[in-house]
Amino acid sequence: MKFKPPKRGFYSLVPLLFLILLLLPFKEWGLIMGALAVAGVMWFLPGTLYLLLLVAFLLHANVEPLYSLTIFSLAFMVPVMGKLDRERATSTDYVVVAAATLLSLPTYVILKAISATVSGIDATILALLLLSALYFFVKGVGS
Repeated sequence: MKFKPPKRGFYSLVPLLFLILLLLPFKEWGLIMGALAVAGVMWFLPGTLYLLLLVAFLLHANVEPLYSLTIFSLAFMVPVMGKLDRERATSTDYVVVAAATLLSLPTYVILKAISATVSGIDATILALLLLSALYFFVKGVGS
């Protein structure tokens, strides 16, 4: 009997599992939010609507910003990687999505440090330049 590879990859389950682990401290509401994230693996539109629900939940729960960003980054990867699974994308596409999404964490730390040293509008301009550079870097690596 020869082993047949699956018709689609299930790489989107990796960020989903980490997302559920990070939502566990919120007890039953965290489990509900984790269960709702499963729809993002199968369908793109419910996955993006889930992101709006997750933002409202994180704001209501008054979660620390870096922890919220980590949760949201993982939640963002779930529908995008689910779509890549359905399209049978190459591993390079998965790496680009993961790298671009996870670069939001050091970007947040850099922008937090910048905003502590300069005025409001200067920090906004520097944030815009940094995020633009990140976008063009990812766009260049992805193509």
